[in-house]
Amino acid sequence: MASTAARIRVPSQDRAVRTRAALLDAARREFSERGYAAATAKSIATRAEVATGSFYQYFESKDAALLELARERQALVAERSLALLEAPRPAGGNEAALARRRMQAVVELVIEAHRDDPGLHAVLTERRHACRELDAITATGERALVARIAALL
Repeated sequence: MASTAARIRVPSQDRAVRTRAALLDAARREFSERGYAAATAKSIATRAEVATGSFYQYFESKDAALLELARERQALVAERSLALLEAPRPAGGNEAALARRRMQAVVELVIEAHRDDPGLHAVLTERRHACRELDAITATGERALVARIAALL
């Protein structure tokens, strides 16, 4: 018998890519609005306007969808933070003042990411303590950001 991971579909056609994206968006909204416990594969699929079986073509479980959302969120924060930290230095500027401005911008960016979707942030924070993989995704992102900030300072 094939493993569940072997049955998970990687979309290549436009329609399949759109279906998977709709499922991820629906998962984000379900987790954000209803919380982890109330969100189910069925409620996510219903919100995405697809059959529950379609959910299972792309995700092994609601946890797999949550991990994907965490990876996307972590990548977005990292990309935006690095853009702020690695922007070209203006000529003749005060290095300490520039470092402070960039640090402040990164802190504001991270705070805004949490404020942008407090419901999802709450679920990710809650589940981080119960899911080693989610904790690893989050911790890896945090360590990378701290290392980059340390290099800036």
